[in-house]
Amino acid sequence: DDEAALMAFLGFSDGVAVVPRYNIAPTQPIAIMRVDNGKRQLTFARWGLVPAWVADPGTFSLLINARSDSVLDKPAFKNAIRRRRGLIPADGYYEWQSIDGGKRRPYFIHRRDGRLIGFAAVAETWVGPNGEEVDTVAIVTAAASADLAALHSRVPVTIEPRDFERWLD
Repeated sequence: DDEAALMAFLGFSDGVAVVPRYNIAPTQPIAIMRVDNGKRQLTFARWGLVPAWVADPGTFSLLINARSDSVLDKPAFKNAIRRRRGLIPADGYYEWQSIDGGKRRPYFIHRRDGRLIGFAAVAETWVGPNGEEVDTVAIVTAAASADLAALHSRVPVTIEPRDFERWLD
């Protein structure tokens, strides 16, 4: 079943139930695997990182992606990339292309072999003035290869299962 395949891909058996969803939009909850107290855990976070130092997220621009070439330097991602890395499991993602008449067509980007993908992510927990906590996440992106650049100039960074530990550490 899908959940067993997901748990095997992530390398553990504890987690939350993950129902497959399609075309997840920014601000929606997204599954993320993180290490907490030395143990992998699968949780949900809001797609759109809000740094801990932001006073009012309503006035802060939504950070859905973190550019790999500047993630270490940007104040919004500095702490997250050093201390709160994660993996977003997926079987692919959509890129939307404009076509004639202002319509848009989705292209599903996935592995040729159909295996799951682990997108590199950075996470942050924003704490509000009343103590409320919101887990947030951004996907790390890199320049697209020549074959995907026609659809979009950036693509999610993917981490192979053999490199999960190194990325999460």
